[in-house]
This record gives sequence, C-alpha cells and structure tokens, in this order.
Amino acid sequence: MLELLHAKKNLGKYTMLKTPRYIRNKDGVLTPKEEKEFSYSDGDLAEESLKQFIGKAEDKSVLSSQFVRASTDWVKRYHLSPQRAHLLRPLQHLLQDKLVLELGAGCGAITRFLGETARRVVSVEGSLARASIAALRCSDLESVTVINDTIQNVQIPQRFDVVTLIGVLEYARKFDHESDNPELNVLQIARNFLKPGGHLILAIENQLGMKYLAGSKEDHEGKYFFGVHDLYKKDTVVTFGRQELEEMLFDAGFAATHQLIPLPDYKMPVTVLHPGSFMQKNKEKESVNIFQFVLNSFFYDWQKPSPHCFSLEAASRPLIRNGLLKDLCNSLFFVASVDEGASPLQPDILISHYGAARLKEFAKETLFVKNNNKVTVVRNYLDKNISHATGKLSNTISHLEEYVYLETLHERLVGVVNQPGWTVQDIVAWAAPWIGYLARLAEKQDDGMLALPPNAMDMVPFNFFIDANDMVIPFDVEWNLVDAEKLSLQCVLLRGLFITFCAFSTVARPSDDVPLNLIELSTQVLVTSGITVKAHDVVVFLTRSIALAEEALGSNTGVEGWLDKTLDVRVLA
Repeated sequence: MLELLHAKKNLGKYTMLKTPRYIRNKDGVLTPKEEKEFSYSDGDLAEESLKQFIGKAEDKSVLSSQFVRASTDWVKRYHLSPQRAHLLRPLQHLLQDKLVLELGAGCGAITRFLGETARRVVSVEGSLARASIAALRCSDLESVTVINDTIQNVQIPQRFDVVTLIGVLEYARKFDHESDNPELNVLQIARNFLKPGGHLILAIENQLGMKYLAGSKEDHEGKYFFGVHDLYKKDTVVTFGRQELEEMLFDAGFAATHQLIPLPDYKMPVTVLHPGSFMQKNKEKESVNIFQFVLNSFFYDWQKPSPHCFSLEAASRPLIRNGLLKDLCNSLFFVASVDEGASPLQPDILISHYGAARLKEFAKETLFVKNNNKVTVVRNYLDKNISHATGKLSNTISHLEEYVYLETLHERLVGVVNQPGWTVQDIVAWAAPWIGYLARLAEKQDDGMLALPPNAMDMVPFNFFIDANDMVIPFDVEWNLVDAEKLSLQCVLLRGLFITFCAFSTVARPSDDVPLNLIELSTQVLVTSGITVKAHDVVVFLTRSIALAEEALGSNTGVEGWLDKTLDVRVLA
C-alpha cells in the first residue's frame, strides 16, 4: 500500500509523498489532479484579506497576540481567535503524540491547535481557497498536511487515533446529493478512518439549544426559529437534537459516546463542562455550581435572543435543576469511541474554564478538579514561558485553592432584574454588601478622594461570593494596574455595575422611573446609595476601562458605544 505520509527518522518530522490522486500546489496544499468546484466561502474579499494578514503575521500560533488584536469583526474573530481552540483544550490528552485526521479544516483555526498538540495531522478541506489559508496558518509546522478534497472523495490509505468533525456535519447534505443519508455517510467515513480504540470528536449546533428557543437566529439560515420549527430540507444545512445525534453515532458504528458542554457554544467557548459537573445534582459532594458558568457565558455570546421571548439567565436555573442542560445546551459536543471501555475523558476534571480571548501574556486555564472528596481550583497560564505583565497591567493568579460552593453577586441579581416592575432601590439593596466592602477598603487621600488598591479594578460583582448572612467574599481578583494614578472608589463601582448590567441578554420591564441607559442607571444606583458621582468620575471609569481592554485584550472594541448602551427590555414579561 502506498503510504501517504513518510516519517523522517533522523528529524522526527513528516513530509508528504506523491500519490496517484493528489499533486502539491504552490501553496503546499495537496489537490486532486481533476479539481472540482466547491462553493463554500465567507466571501472572496474576506478570505483574501485573511490570507494576506496570516501571510504577513510573524506569530501564527494559537495564542498569537497579533491575531487577538486583529479580531475586530466576526469573520476575523472566528478564524483567528484563540477562543476557537478552547473547545479542544480539555481533550488535549487524547491528541498529544497521536495521529489526527481533521475533516473540514476551514481556514485553519482548529488545524493550528491540532498541529501544535498532536504528533501528525492530516486536514481535509473542500474549498481550495480555505485549504490554502489553513496551510498558510500551519506553514511553520512540518507535522501538518492539508488536502483539498471533499470528505466523501478523499483518499488516505491510513488510519488515525482521532478524527475531528468540528462544525462540519451540518453541511453534509448541502454538498452530498448522492447519499440517501448524507449525515450518516459522513459519520461512517469518519468511523472507517479510525484505528481500533480510536475516537471521533464531534461538535455541532444544537437544533433545540436554549438560545434558539429564546429567539436567537439560526446560525446558517439567519432566521428566527428555523431550526426549532424543523424547516430544514434535503439541500440545506441541518442541525440535530441530542438524542437524534447520539442515535446517529451509534448507527454509524460507534460503541460509546461521551458528552461535554461548551459554553456559550462550540464556536467561541469560554467554559467546557465535563460530565461530572452536569450529571450530578448541585450541592452533592464533589460538585460545583454550574449555574455560575452558564450565567457568565451569556456575556460572551454574540448571538442575542429576541426581546419577545424569555430570559436566558432566569430560565437557566430551573433548566439545570431539572437535569436538562445536556439536552438544551446551545452546542452538542461528543467524543464517540470505536470501542466500549473506560471513558476517554479525564474523570477527575469537572470544569475547564478559559474566559475570552486575551493577549498571550494573560491567557490562562482554570480547572475544577475532584480531589480527595473535595473540589480544588487549579489555575495555570497557557504560556508559562513569558512575563504576565505589560506596561500598565500585571496579572497574578492563585494556582491552587479549595473551591467554595456559594452564590455569586451576579447570580443574585438574576432574580431582581427579571421581576417586572423592579426599581433602582431594588438594585441598591442588592449592591449594598458589595459597595460597603469596597467603601471600607478605600483610603481617603489628601485631596479627599477615596482610593482603592491597584487590584480593585477587578473587584466587580462577577468576582464576589455572597453567603446567607450577606457577607461578600472576593475571588479570582487577578488584574493589577501598575501606573501611578490612584484608583477611585467611584471608578470601580461604576465599572462593576456597568459590566454587570451589560451581561444580561434581556431584563423584565422595570418601574417607569428606572433609566435604561447603563451609565445613567449605574450613576443613579450609586447616588441613591450615598456615593457622590461627578461627570469626571464617568470619564475616568471609561478611560480606565478602555486602557484595561487595550492592555489585556489587545483592543478597546468591547467598550465602543458604552455611553449609549441600554438595557434590552423584554416585550412580554
């Protein structure tokens, strides 16, 4: 049998040999000798711009700060952001030193992570333009080979330890008009490429994901309730529910399936829940409060629900309580195994958390791990070999600590803003323990300003537990401002209130005297709480927030339009 890949023993790297079906083009992509058109694209101009940018980039790695800074719109963010790789980081142990086949490489965001992790990677992409971009993204990795071919026609005389189908299965019927069941056919192809003991990693949108039930547009058609109403046809993209997809995997010949839950979805996850977190009831021994992570994830989802529907935040709590998260999560994420046996997942890990895209200096992983009948929080930087500071900002993490099972301030606000007719005074009562904590921490300066320590910029409601006695406890306070300017109490309080309100997809209609503009609402809450707020304080809050975003995230795109930001009030309830 003709080998597709040949190991160079003296170098330990791999090069592609010529095969009867493929020839190598000028971009280093193996293409069929009889090339066929494959009409999937983000647009010629967008893809050419992406190719030009990647070609000029000095750092093409997953954590490239150049790519983080360039992720200013959805197309660039989707193809360049390190968040794409968060999906597979919890499965790194399955990929290391393994042979991996990627079916559907796109423009190489996942390919790059596979190339940095696995021993050898073969990536298949039907679009020649996108295959060329994927090859360019991995041009400094000799372990990666990119083939321009369809999944149905690709010829690789080799079997692999792992096959991936990330955001691919939904397109099966759109590009396969010959099979009676295109989706099952793709799964069977993937199964046939696996060695005994191998695993398929599969991610796809959930047809019955809660955000789609709440009125987020269907990803591919861009229409409300298109998937929920089951309007897919034989020539359209299609998604599935959990049970239907799992049955399809078994029909394709897989012996076992193992589900994980990416939040908010598989495209840009900030958190991945492992089975040990969502298969147990909350407050069991060795459990974590997963509502905190589900709630936090809505802040990072670019797809927002309709104001005519229910609150994602408020509905998540009973959904979790009734064990429905695995059925109504926004994306389905499975590891399907060829053989039965022990789970391929790491059984001691409950949650893998990463957060949004950051510059390389600050990218970290937080694991919640079962350890001797308790849960331990383990934090590590993704790149341990560089300084974790920039000119105006430093980052400090606690590497190991015991998990505390308490409600967060953010959680407690869910019940307040989803009660029709809520008032500013309701927010004042909710915020009182937090405001009091920071006020006691502040030190009065000679000019009368109440100044907080440099790490207080991170003391926002997201980072506070609150117990049954309304005592607040800060956690994961990691950012430190290193400039000489003092940090005012008003600046921190305005920032904390503002970004907490920003995190809600929708709220119930408040009392008529509640301002919907977030700057005005935050200011009124503080004034009602007895905190003097001047126009200068608002300017300082915005200036500091922009500086923090630029130093940590590489851009200030997240704070554009803050002056005009308002609450999204639901129409029905």
